[in-house]
Amino acid sequence: MPYLSGTLRPQGTLLSNYTLLDDSGIANSIAAISGQPPNAQTAAGCPTYAEFPPGTKANGKGIVRGAGCVYPVETLTLADQLGSARFTWHAYMEGMVDEGGQPATCVHPGSGEAETAAPGGYATIQNPFAYFHSLLDLGDCASNDVSIDKLSGDLRKAVKTPNYSFIAPTPCDSGAIGRCVAGSPEGPANADAFLSQWAPQILAAPAFKKDGLLIVVFDAPPVESGTTPPAEDPLRVGALLISPFASKGGTETVPFNPYSLFRSSEELFGLQKLAMGADPKTKTFAPELLGETGGD
Repeated sequence: MPYLSGTLRPQGTLLSNYTLLDDSGIANSIAAISGQPPNAQTAAGCPTYAEFPPGTKANGKGIVRGAGCVYPVETLTLADQLGSARFTWHAYMEGMVDEGGQPATCVHPGSGEAETAAPGGYATIQNPFAYFHSLLDLGDCASNDVSIDKLSGDLRKAVKTPNYSFIAPTPCDSGAIGRCVAGSPEGPANADAFLSQWAPQILAAPAFKKDGLLIVVFDAPPVESGTTPPAEDPLRVGALLISPFASKGGTETVPFNPYSLFRSSEELFGLQKLAMGADPKTKTFAPELLGETGGD
């Protein structure tokens, strides 16, 4: 991934010990926006759009236990918190279209149905916001979970740029093997190409230049076609922070994970910490960006 390693890496701080919770992308994405741990269904990649059993409630720590992919309405996400605090948010999904091939919002299978994603196309497992009734039932997903086609226009003016944006490629463009059109390129080079298309637009945006933060993360271990992940720790994938408030070319060796991404996002927006975001063991990188570490 020459663009990520050669162009973006020198512009930001590498979180060299950012480690995934599971090798399932949707399990890590759900944790990153809600602090909910992986369960049997999410760790399996949510093969069906499975609801939690009726009556499922969160425990005293706000964590929902049991089997399911679509969380009860009481289970809150970062998007719910942002909306309540009057911040704006958008999720921008590559390839998200309706049955007629037109850009659509909050696309997902019906309850209990299996997803039938076309090769090279959008898949709901790239879109964690579509798995929460708190966003589905009240219309927030339909309003804010949109096609990536809208991103360029929203970046042109700071007033149109959401306070929080979640940007996801198709599985093919995320680097997944076996998810592209037959005969087309696949693997990490696709993810690098996706970054080279969108990262320059983000970094040039007025909102980013003012006080922005770009976080580049993987939700599953990147693997080249025909190879296997490194044996020592295949889930340690690293992450990159680029911001006017992050050290260029810096490296942070603290162990972070998707819960850290959730907690750090909550702290950067001054929100209450929920679920695993509130766990004392969850590390945060927000203080350094906020200038609260007492360092340089």
